[in-house]
Amino acid sequence: MKALIIEDFTEFIIEYGFRGILLGIGIVLIYIAILWCVKKFHNPQMKIRASLLPVIYIFSVYCYLVLEIAYFSREPGSRTRADLMIGATFQNTPRAISYIIENIIMMIPLGVLVPVLWKRIHTVWRCLAVGFFTSLVIEIFQFVSERGFFQTDDIITNVFGTLIGYWIYLCILKIRSKFNMNIYKSVND
Repeated sequence: MKALIIEDFTEFIIEYGFRGILLGIGIVLIYIAILWCVKKFHNPQMKIRASLLPVIYIFSVYCYLVLEIAYFSREPGSRTRADLMIGATFQNTPRAISYIIENIIMMIPLGVLVPVLWKRIHTVWRCLAVGFFTSLVIEIFQFVSERGFFQTDDIITNVFGTLIGYWIYLCILKIRSKFNMNIYKSVND
C-alpha cells in the first residue's frame, strides 16, 4: 500500500512537477508586476507582503498539480459513475486504502495555505468550507466531463485532509508565536 502511494505521487510529480514549477514562477512574477503597478500608479502607501511570495508560489504549484491529478490527466468519457452512498468506496484492499490516503494527502496543503493567504479564512469552519467546496467543484467537474467518478467518499476524505492541513497551520502559528515570527510582515515594515 505504501509503495502504491509513493508510486502514484512520484509518477505525477515527475510528469507534471516541472510545468507546475514554471507556472508558479510565472504567477509570482505576474503578481509582483501587478502589485508594483498598483503601488506605483495608484496607491504609493500600499504595503506589500513579500513574505507571501513563497506561499503564493507554493499555492500556484499546488493548484496546478491538483488540477492535473484530479482532472486533466484523465481521459474524457472514461468514468461515468456516481457513488453517493457514504462508505461505498471504502474497501480493505491496498489500492482502495491508497486512494483514501491519497485523497487526504492531496488536500492537506489547502488547509495550510488558505488561511495564510487569506486572513478572513483563518477559522476552522471557513477553511473546511473552502475544502468542501473545492472538493465538490472537482467532483462535479469530473462527473460532468466524465473524467472521474462523483464520489461522496472523496469529498469526505478531502475535507478530512483540509482539517489536517488546518491543524498543521495552527501548529505553525504556535511555533511562530513562540519565536516571535510574523508571517504577515510586509516589505515596508
